[in-house]
Amino acid sequence: MSTQTRFDLEGFRWAVESCDCSYQLALYADEAEVVIIEADHPEAPSKVLHGKAAIRDWLDTLASHEVRHRIVNPSADSQRVHFVEECAFPDGRRLRYDCDAEVRRGQILHESVFVAESPAESRHRGDAGAGLPVMTDDDPPPARVRVSGSWTGRNDKRPIRSLPGNFLG
Repeated sequence: MSTQTRFDLEGFRWAVESCDCSYQLALYADEAEVVIIEADHPEAPSKVLHGKAAIRDWLDTLASHEVRHRIVNPSADSQRVHFVEECAFPDGRRLRYDCDAEVRRGQILHESVFVAESPAESRHRGDAGAGLPVMTDDDPPPARVRVSGSWTGRNDKRPIRSLPGNFLG
């Protein structure tokens, strides 16, 4: 059981944008449920994930350093989290994940994810569109930010996160 009392929104943002699936998963409760709804078929969920093992598999499929992930308009209180994740793929395709989650003891208990493809005009303009930067090999890694917990560096200069509470149990 987690000793965390509020959702680590800045840590979550960092984890998504840097593809740190372990930290993202740590912010889900053991009994968490994620309902994924495709924009093309909003009448029924396309996928329902139960528990951390299923959520881990889903997060692993989303994580790629070739895909640009950006969290916009995040908000959180003691019971709810809402954010939009924008993804830009190397082939120009763009997806938008509109996420609304119920939080208990600082962890996501139930999340609804509405998935939509960004408008075609942003894919064909030749620029990143929708405010996302054009992806290049010269882009720096995500900035190191100190949020709850602490950072320490390794030889490869990637941060190690110290998780408050017992998230990984």
